[in-house]
Amino acid sequence: MATVTRAARLTARAFFDDPDVPDRAELVDGEVVPVIAPPPYHGWIGRAVVRALEAHVLPRGLGEVFGDGVPYELGEHTVRVPDASFIRAERVPGPPPRRHAWRLAPDLAVEVLSPSDTHTVVRRKLADYFGAGGALVWLIDPEAWGVEVHT
Repeated sequence: MATVTRAARLTARAFFDDPDVPDRAELVDGEVVPVIAPPPYHGWIGRAVVRALEAHVLPRGLGEVFGDGVPYELGEHTVRVPDASFIRAERVPGPPPRRHAWRLAPDLAVEVLSPSDTHTVVRRKLADYFGAGGALVWLIDPEAWGVEVHT
């Protein structure tokens, strides 16, 4: 995946205020990484995960479930956008931000892997989520019909 090169590392705050940042992008160690819109199958899997999580979480008041497109600020220079996520009720800091991102790691981040995802990219995502206090990451591999669970 291509990055948008800048003279200095971008902060998460500046990332959201910069008009040159593409609508679908993540911030990785201060570098803007455009995210290509996933194919329908990828979105279908992500939505199925969100539905299953909502069916379990919402009736029990366990927390909040979010689909694709919800950003998380995982450090001063890192913003990730998982395909699905969950935040426990006691960790939800209030209403969702109207602008910018949640300033915490989700308790569960779900990433549906794309054929272009390299081992290095995936391991970096795991390090970012866990380094910011995330508890659980599911890596869904549509090609292998499998899920890796990381704690």
